[in-house]
Formats: sequence, C-alpha cells, structure tokens
Amino acid sequence: MKSIDNAYVIWLGSVFNDSSVELEDAISPAGNKWQLRFIRSLINDRNIEVFSFGHKPKRAFPCGPLFVSGDISCTPNDLKQSLAWYFNIPYIRNIFTNLLVVSSIIKLLIKQKKRPHAVITYNIYSYNFLAALVCRFLFFIKWIAVVADPINDRTDKYNPLLKLSNGTVYLSKHLYNQSKAINKLHIEGGVEVFDSEDKNSGDYTGTKYILYTGRVTKHNGIDLLLDAFKLVPDPSLHLIVTGKCEDVVARRFLSRGERVVYKGVVSEVELQQLYRNATICVNPRLIGDKTNTSIFPSKLLEYLSYYKPIVSTYTPGISEEYTEVIKFVYEDSPEKLASLIGEVVNWDEEMVVQNTARVKRFVSNFKTWERMTANFWRWLLTIK
Repeated sequence: MKSIDNAYVIWLGSVFNDSSVELEDAISPAGNKWQLRFIRSLINDRNIEVFSFGHKPKRAFPCGPLFVSGDISCTPNDLKQSLAWYFNIPYIRNIFTNLLVVSSIIKLLIKQKKRPHAVITYNIYSYNFLAALVCRFLFFIKWIAVVADPINDRTDKYNPLLKLSNGTVYLSKHLYNQSKAINKLHIEGGVEVFDSEDKNSGDYTGTKYILYTGRVTKHNGIDLLLDAFKLVPDPSLHLIVTGKCEDVVARRFLSRGERVVYKGVVSEVELQQLYRNATICVNPRLIGDKTNTSIFPSKLLEYLSYYKPIVSTYTPGISEEYTEVIKFVYEDSPEKLASLIGEVVNWDEEMVVQNTARVKRFVSNFKTWERMTANFWRWLLTIK
C-alpha cells in the first residue's frame, strides 16, 4: 500500500548516525535504531516525506557543555533533520528546544504551503511536548504519540498528555492492553533482515558463544545472565556482551575471565559480525523489576534479524505470538535460564535449520518494517 502523493509528516525525535551513537552516552542505541528504521520505512516503503526536529542530548552543565550547537553533521545523510541549539542548563534548555523547534516547524509549514498528515512524537518529553501541543491545537495537525517507554521509564503509568493526542502507538503489549484510548495501535517495530550466511570473518569465528547486546544494567538482567552462565556445564561456551555499561561493578566483573568478554560499545559492522557468528542470542531483562513492566525489549527484533536461536525472559510488554520463535523462561531464575541456554546451545544441526526456517516465515509474514508502516499508515488515515 503506497501513501497519498506528496504526503509528509513531522517527526519530533532526534535521530543520529552510528558514530554519534557510539560517542554519546546520552543517546539510546536501541531507541535511535528504532526511530531510524521506522522513518526510513515511511520514506522508502510508503513514499512519505519525513522532516525530523530535535536536539543533540548532552548531560546538563556543569557535567556537560554549557552550549550545544545545532550542527547536523551527526544526522544520517539520507534524513531531513533540524537540530535546535540550546544553553545546556536544566529547565532553560527545555524552553530553548521547544521554542526553536516550533520556530522551525512554522518555517517548514510556510515553505510546504500545506499541513502535514501528522506530527509524530517518539515518547513525550519536556523538550518536545510544547511543539506537539502547538501543532495539535494551533495548526490543527493530527498528533500521533508513539509510546516506547512509560512515564519516567519506571512504571506502567501513562503520561497525562497522551489524552490530548489524536492517536497513540504502543510498543508494549501490556500498555496497549490496559490503555483506554479510542485511537490506539500496537506496533513493537519491524525486523530488518540481514545476510546471516557470512560467518567466516571477524573475531570469535568458530567459537561457540552466547551474545548479549544492549545496556549493561541490573534491570536489563546482567546479574541474572552472569549467574546463569556460571551454571551452564559447557567449558567451551563463551559469553560476549556489548553495549554501554552503567554499572561499574558489572563492568569490572565482565572484564574478568577468559570465557566472559565485555566488548563495550562496538561499531555497527563489528556488531553485525558478532550476530552472524553467535550460537544463540539472549535477553535476560528482569521480569520482577518494575522498570520492565511496560517496555518491549527491542533487542528481540534485532536478534530476529539474523534468524538466531533466542533465549529470553518473558516480560509483560512482549506479545504471546513471539513464543513461536523465541524460547522463554517465565521467572528470574538463574537455574532455569541456565537450563534453557544449555538446551538451546546443544541443538543439533537439524533443529537449528528448523528454527531458522520458522523465524524466516514469522518475520516475512508478520514482522517486516514494510508491513509495520503499512499498518501504521492505514490506521493513521482513519483518524479524523
């Protein structure tokens, strides 16, 4: 399904290139990748022009710089993005970013000579909500709120400003189910498929290993994973962890031992090679941590991109349909996680081939980005 000719949308959320994501701790790699792929699918699969407005996040002064420029060299080359400059002082920076984004939107509306089909926010933050409200109530543009994380990222509470949007998109199945919004849509995201056959290059070629990618934090389950790994009775098995590390203790621990390797933040090229060579991928996000109650762990989409066997905890934001292609544990138990990891890493070649075929069918039939944005655009056009 193609879009209406000359359709365009405004995206309120900053998107960055790979080098900026690697360098800036304030940028979420998972959130950045989700936005980037959604926007590119709108452009390439739906023929929709996307204008993105945001800012480059930095830690507040004096921990970060006093002034942050609007330099767009950190923007992917194929995107149209405007970044606001600001004085990096708490509260003041939010005022600057909102006002400058509103100003940029007004200039765009004058240039385009027509309103966009929608303004889309990726989460509602103090630095973008004013621009969304101005578009909604002053310019009469449909406001679609994408909810990737609950309010404060720690509960299942909704941001009260969601009630003012025209429609809401939830990544979490839990948040979608309990939402009372009239116009709502559930989309976790899509799967961008990569060639999984090139396994003969890069580090750890020929090594049997578990791969974990993402932030190294307690609520993401790093302690659970480390405890479980010690219980897996296979001396040839390695654990490789990549991602930004927020826990100094975990970082020290991960740096020990020959079979546990913490690689830190790696380039996209190296990360793809690690995926291709991995035996299994694991998501140990804690079921019992309230931070995870209303989040869909987007790393699962990344793992599925390479058709790998996946072992994961089953948190409330995950849809039941994923049980078809992911092996789940249903409690935060190192013993049960270790048992399932041990079972999957010992699959014979036939079981691995069957799993690959099953994942390919699942992704092709239900989870491509083209399907996701087609469903999104079809739904958007029904909202008055």
